[in-house]
Amino acid sequence: MREIERIYIPVIQGMAVTATFIFTEIVLTWFGAFNNEVRLYLVDIPLRLLFGTIALLLLVYNTKKQRSHYSIRELFTNKIPSGTYLLLLPFVVYLVVTLLPMTVGEEKELSANFAGMYSINLTQQLATGYFEEGTRALLMCGLLKYCIDTTKKRLQAIFISGVCFGLSHILNFLFGKDIISTLWQVFYSFIWGLLLAAIYMLSKNLTLIMIIHAIWDIVIKIPNTFYTLPESSMLLDAVSIIQLVLQFVITPAVAVYICIKYDKLR
Repeated sequence: MREIERIYIPVIQGMAVTATFIFTEIVLTWFGAFNNEVRLYLVDIPLRLLFGTIALLLLVYNTKKQRSHYSIRELFTNKIPSGTYLLLLPFVVYLVVTLLPMTVGEEKELSANFAGMYSINLTQQLATGYFEEGTRALLMCGLLKYCIDTTKKRLQAIFISGVCFGLSHILNFLFGKDIISTLWQVFYSFIWGLLLAAIYMLSKNLTLIMIIHAIWDIVIKIPNTFYTLPESSMLLDAVSIIQLVLQFVITPAVAVYICIKYDKLR
């Protein structure tokens, strides 16, 4: 029973940190804290840094309680197995494909203050990676202590992380998205979460997944931010198909492969 508690208490804590963050943002929305873009960034970035730090403090507490041989410092600096970079190839291909629509787009005329606002937006993406991956590390710390000795347990660990990551996006409809778009985001966040959880399980390196997460959030927004894209073209159709295959076939396959070949990859 004690082992089960040590596995799932961090999961509950990670979900609680995420739920509290979402609830805080909802309350602030009611009070008009996000009524303009500047105010949104000034409030949202510190919140993400705060809750990310709370998640990491809880992670420190749990790793000490579990007598884990990884310290919080080591989780940021662990040597990354060389095979990890090859497993990230589909991620890199996805980003490259995402940028291809710019070749058929028309460059936007940007306002004078765009550079400053875009720089702040980049900071927000870094803060998002810090918060969401810090929370993932928290909810996975018990799973990675007790649930990686068999393929089945490793699959369960990344599945739990993926589900939690997907569900954390379910309330986005309260911030202006319709329910269909929100459910779609929940689903692809679940798939994306499987890969990040598997990469973290393999590398035990928080810095790596925080950077991957931030790069993803930054790059996928570049085409629509800097270019006006045509409504349709053969290239855009091809890009969409390749993205779907990479995201919903290759990505989960790589996550499962890591779970199966974990011992050899380590």
